Amino acid sequence: MTMRRGLRVLALAAIIAIFLPMAAAVGGASAPAKAKPAAYAKSVCKSLSTWLTKIETAAAKASATPPTTPAKGKKALVKLVGSALTATKKLVGKLKKAGPPAVEGGGDVQSIIVEQFKQVQSTMTTARTSVKRLPSDDPVAFVAQSRTAQDALESGLESVQAGLNIANDLDVAPLVTAFNAQPTCQELTG
Repeated sequence: MTMRRGLRVLALAAIIAIFLPMAAAVGGASAPAKAKPAAYAKSVCKSLSTWLTKIETAAAKASATPPTTPAKGKKALVKLVGSALTATKKLVGKLKKAGPPAVEGGGDVQSIIVEQFKQVQSTMTTARTSVKRLPSDDPVAFVAQSRTAQDALESGLESVQAGLNIANDLDVAPLVTAFNAQPTCQELTG
């Protein structure tokens, strides 16, 4: 899976997770809802789109000039992962700020989304630490270990996606309608 496709799949999985009313929400009280479904969908999709654009831009910059030495490659990777981490931290803040949608279990829906992207943030933090430890004096070791770091990052993103995919069988009609009506949401999934 390419990084760009992986990020788009992750964004789609996050949108799907919005439709997930947790069992606890059905039987118990949830936080008071604040955002109308349309406003919530617009906020979430705009935030995800901005996040994805920042990561794609950072990746394009990193790959524009192939590094000629392991040290330069390491520096480029550290910068790329750092940019992705910064963008993810901002995304988590925006997702929190969006507030819960005004649907039954809206607080749980918001919590799920925020927690999943906190997991992405954690995965990126781990990846940044791994990249910083890459050897810069041995090209063969650098390539091998950078592939291992990339695999770990992709695996972490895929595990978040897998966790969100359980939402496929569930449905919160007002959110489905709101997300389907948002052009930004359609761009993310297209």
